[in-house]
Amino acid sequence: MQHIVTFSGGKDSQATIIWALNNLKEPFDIIFCDTAWESEETYKFMLEFEAQLQKPIHFLKSKNYRSLLHMVTEKNRFPSMHARFCTDELKIKPMVYFVLDVVQEDCTIYQ
Repeated sequence: MQHIVTFSGGKDSQATIIWALNNLKEPFDIIFCDTAWESEETYKFMLEFEAQLQKPIHFLKSKNYRSLLHMVTEKNRFPSMHARFCTDELKIKPMVYFVLDVVQEDCTIYQ
């Protein structure tokens, strides 16, 4: 079984990674679903955190859209409470493709 920890760059996902380091006996992957809409400081922090961990963070991108802005332009609208397509396209689908294409086995995802 493979273990995957999702990472957003925030304190909660940092805490989840630290928990995994301290509690999981098996290796695990760290995944960040990149919307290309984060601040430069967030990306800089993620690279610094990756260096401190001495463990790679896998940056996943949508197969259909380069960024949130590209998706908004293509759909000719912004996401809303009633049309939450950004999470589906930029976070859920890249994770599903990663599990199906790369992991290809049972896995546990920590979020």
